Amino acid sequence: MRASARKYAIFAPLLLAAGAGLVALVACENQSGTYVYRGRKYDPGTKCLEAPRALDVIEVEQLPALCVDTCLTQKDYDGGLAVYVSQTCPPYPPGFDVSGKEPLCVPALEAAKNASGCIPPPPDGGPDASGDADTPDASTPDASTPDASDASIPDAGDASTLDAGDASADVGPG
Repeated sequence: MRASARKYAIFAPLLLAAGAGLVALVACENQSGTYVYRGRKYDPGTKCLEAPRALDVIEVEQLPALCVDTCLTQKDYDGGLAVYVSQTCPPYPPGFDVSGKEPLCVPALEAAKNASGCIPPPPDGGPDASGDADTPDASTPDASTPDASDASIPDAGDASTLDAGDASADVGPG
């Protein structure tokens, strides 16, 4: 390898990295636009935070980063109070109180600190953790009982019908 080619081989990765860094710097410099401000609703009954949801769409000149947990409160349409926890930096969505003075902010922020996420209820009233673990579900297939779709195909439940001599019969030419 010639000396000039060796120099290029050494410096090429450095030049590529510097170019990528410059592109990233230019791209990060102008991060204006809209973003979805997300928060997790606090459930005082279960003392946990629900899955993140959109609280508002905000237009900004500089997109926010992640910040410390912030408590946001807002009056519900029925007069109740909705309490949310968010890690998105300001600007905050309009119509929310971010003072943290609402008493429910303390347990909401504690739930965020402890990563206390709510466990959703089972879909369609299905079995829950209080059900009998020894009782099989009707929807759970039993491998030893063939159903109409695979009655002619040997499976784990049909293993006793196969022997070592049957294995070679399934192999094609080649």
